[in-house]
Amino acid sequence: MSGGGDGPEFDCSGYDVECLKAVGIISPYVDYTAAGLFDLFKDNQKNFYKRSYLAFWMNQSGHVIHTEILIDGYHTIGASGGGRPKFDLYKTIIKDRILRSFYPENMSRVQFEAYESDFMPTIIKKQLYELQADYQNAFIKIRPIKYRGDNFVVCDPFGDEG
Repeated sequence: MSGGGDGPEFDCSGYDVECLKAVGIISPYVDYTAAGLFDLFKDNQKNFYKRSYLAFWMNQSGHVIHTEILIDGYHTIGASGGGRPKFDLYKTIIKDRILRSFYPENMSRVQFEAYESDFMPTIIKKQLYELQADYQNAFIKIRPIKYRGDNFVVCDPFGDEG
């Protein structure tokens, strides 16, 4: 479940992206990480909480690390539990006899990267991300807005004046 995951299991930005696509805020042909969504909407930051706003949590360095959607002035809904992929797709394929059979013999990492957008790596990656989501108990949940702490900002993806 990398940034922008869009399978049956979502990462945080994947869930937000699907919701934003559903209401026509972003194109159905794009994908964003949490940081990418923040960059898209950072000019619409608000100092109050309202349903449909996006909440973005930052780490101590100020980098966006998580996003959720406000369902009212006190709660958010979002995906969590998955985190970043904990595997190296190249190493996973090289170690597996069946997966390796789809690629040239003795393929280097550089050669593999040329294949990464092809059909098989895409399917393999999707399946591995879904297995990881299940293993890490990724799920959609509703929580109080401050459950992750106070280091967050809210943005209006609709660009309303208030």
